[in-house]
Amino acid sequence: MIYCLQKAISHAATVTFAYPRIKTMSQAQLLIVKKTTPLPEEAQQLVGTLKEKFNLDAYTARQRLTGQGLGLFVKAPREKLKKLTPLLTRHGVANWIIDPTPPRFAPTRARSLEIREDQISFLAGEQKMVLERGDRVVAILADLTGNMIQRNLKKLVVQTAYLGSDAAAQLDDNELYKTVLHNQPVLDLYLLDEKNAVRQAVRLFAGRYDPSGLGKHKTYSVGGNIDVIVKLTRDYAGKFTLHTDFGLSDLPGCRLKKIEGEQNPDKTHLTPLTRFGWLMVDMHARMQADEAKPAVLSPGVIAASAVLGAPAAVAIATATGATVPGFEELAAEIHGSPEAPQPETPPAGRALPPPPALKPINHRTLIRQLLSFAGLAIGAGLFFIGTSGEMLATAARFGLRTGAAPALFSLLFGWLGFHSLRIKRHIENLPTSRARSVAMGLVEVQGYARRKYALVSPMTHQSCVFYRLRKYRRDDESRNWKEYSSTDCGPVPFDLEDDTGRLTVDPAGATIKAKHRQEGGPGQGSMIFAAAGVHDSREKWVEEVIPEGTFIYVTGFARSEQRAGLSLRERTVAALRELKQNRHQLKRYDTDGDGQLSEDEWQKAREEVEQQVLRQSLEEKQEAPPQQSQVVIGRPERRSLPFIIAETESETHLTRNYAITSGALLILGLGLGIFALVKLVYFLGGRG
Repeated sequence: MIYCLQKAISHAATVTFAYPRIKTMSQAQLLIVKKTTPLPEEAQQLVGTLKEKFNLDAYTARQRLTGQGLGLFVKAPREKLKKLTPLLTRHGVANWIIDPTPPRFAPTRARSLEIREDQISFLAGEQKMVLERGDRVVAILADLTGNMIQRNLKKLVVQTAYLGSDAAAQLDDNELYKTVLHNQPVLDLYLLDEKNAVRQAVRLFAGRYDPSGLGKHKTYSVGGNIDVIVKLTRDYAGKFTLHTDFGLSDLPGCRLKKIEGEQNPDKTHLTPLTRFGWLMVDMHARMQADEAKPAVLSPGVIAASAVLGAPAAVAIATATGATVPGFEELAAEIHGSPEAPQPETPPAGRALPPPPALKPINHRTLIRQLLSFAGLAIGAGLFFIGTSGEMLATAARFGLRTGAAPALFSLLFGWLGFHSLRIKRHIENLPTSRARSVAMGLVEVQGYARRKYALVSPMTHQSCVFYRLRKYRRDDESRNWKEYSSTDCGPVPFDLEDDTGRLTVDPAGATIKAKHRQEGGPGQGSMIFAAAGVHDSREKWVEEVIPEGTFIYVTGFARSEQRAGLSLRERTVAALRELKQNRHQLKRYDTDGDGQLSEDEWQKAREEVEQQVLRQSLEEKQEAPPQQSQVVIGRPERRSLPFIIAETESETHLTRNYAITSGALLILGLGLGIFALVKLVYFLGGRG
């Protein structure tokens, strides 16, 4: 009796404590979204709405919507998720609320297979799993090595560098399929019943089963045999769904892990693969349930069905797009004439244009030209006054003895020191402005560098907004490095972005301070040579880069510019040129019919063209919206004002560097001034 009472209490306790746990798990459901790259404009607007209405972090939301495949957007009770789904759907984001089913078993590894007219049998010892014709199948084709992720990442990196992030496209379904087959493919087949529940699951490892059962379909490639099984399964199945994005989809418990050393990928990645397969089965069931929902009938259809003798038949036929005998014309009137479905093409991303045709500035060559010109000028001056080099030596000795030479250098270093100090004070006194509310004049802005052109650094092939490349050659005698070339990208405009908007920076004439510095050899200047391992130990390249996305600081002069189209004169000239090339229009003005226009006839034609162009220009101005001015930060007209583009952590780091520079220059100038004063005193005292 006591034992029975204890069992009853134990059972009651189990029920009492198990029920809340089951209820809690049923509340935690997943909101799965279909990711896209690049993010459409309407989805970008969604990010702001999510932040305002649901207090979701904008950066996190953008990351969960950008990419490839399926991804977990949020995990919450269904009541909360139902408030999000209409907003996502309205902004063009495919989404599903999934109540995940815990994997009840892993797919059984098949050792062989048999193909018959009505079924495909997968054999695992004495166990047989049968795919009948018309069955429902969810297939997962996966690569456990992670090579597909690496290839997808390389493609994204290259396209982002040379086209821009908006035009970067990941591997499509066909490329994913081929990439998986060329590595170590694993095929999981989930056989479903009529209720979309898993009744059996099969797993085939490429090259680890007997392919003789394929018969005439057998190939000499392990990947080719997997491809044959996928195609046969598609032909036999009634409902077939194939997923090839395992490893790319950001789903809970389905992520690939990094393989350490000689670790077996099968043992590491089979558990995430099984979880991914069961989650895809849940996705399949949810999609089938959505398709099975009855269509919503419009009031017009209901009214039409009520008038006719078979209202239910007409309503169902018109709502689903089918036709019932005798009611084809009515269905056509309601739905319109049937048209062939157009394939959906994803919107093409906007590729960045190539950098403007600016000749890279070779600072080494420029310095050499200036020194050569200065040398020629000095030589010509010495030749003109008829003196030799002894006069220069005498002048140098006299300047040092009297203190004139140190005094000149003291003035020079003092001026440079005060100039650096003045720049430091300008930076400290300027308030930091936002991109949206920047005022015209000298401003200070901070934000992230974004490219306007597909600028790529020549050595490391980084997408950047600025690069400078210095080349050194080792001297055979002294074994020291000597610079023989220094080039940069030139003044290529770029954008600066903060959380309020963007503005354009024109770097012409700016002092640019790049923080990223990379040393290498000439073999890194070309991907072809780098792959071949070409490297010259006697040369060294040093590349300074401001990569895209780097946080930068800009002090410059902000001005408003409008993008003006062709002027009235340019449009008139273009219209007259077009008129000269059109013989049919010229006949209108050829009154005598001789095939040539006289001066009076040509004058009349030109006046009509000018009036027509003027009239079109006025009409365009009336219809076109007012032009929005574009804010551009460039070099100030006064050269004494700073124009700095610096890759720095904060304004404090920048002002500290200017403080150190100005202090060193002022101390050096003061020391030279004292030295010059002492020399002058000694000279005047007759002791010099």
